[in-house]
Amino acid sequence: MDKLSFLLQTRIHGGGSTSFRICPQELSIDPSKSPAYSMKEFRQLLRNAYSLNKIAAIKLEDHKSRPPWLLIVSRNRTRSFANTDEIAAMGRDLGYQVVVAEADSKVARVAQVVNSCDVMMGVHGAGLTNMVFLPENAILIQINPFGVIEWIVRDGFKYTLWLPPTCSFILLFIKG
Repeated sequence: MDKLSFLLQTRIHGGGSTSFRICPQELSIDPSKSPAYSMKEFRQLLRNAYSLNKIAAIKLEDHKSRPPWLLIVSRNRTRSFANTDEIAAMGRDLGYQVVVAEADSKVARVAQVVNSCDVMMGVHGAGLTNMVFLPENAILIQINPFGVIEWIVRDGFKYTLWLPPTCSFILLFIKG
């Protein structure tokens, strides 16, 4: 059993044996099963479980002392950027420290990388679920290929947009 599974199954905040219950259909807390806990507490649990030290993203006025970090989530197969190198170069030109990373099966490693960034950018897909590791006030940029949401809904799936508390969000639809 990994550390997170153990923490999810044990007492939280010293109040009884209730743990977080994650709804299987979407990334949320079922209030009828865990009335005292919210996604904010769940994110704090993740921070503790993975020793995530960066609490908040860089403030605009602080960017002169250190550059903000941009994470570009790269994918090799479907829904991938055709021009990752150019996107990274543009990020550097805009003053970002750029990290290009693929999803990894080592959750602890992914958590550390995502938590170190101020902006996370990627094409719609499971890798963006790692936004739960972003620091507060981070920015998430999700690129949706044209028609992907319609396709998801048409095939009977529910599309719910969940954002971490205090996370800014930019949603781009690209046609073509």
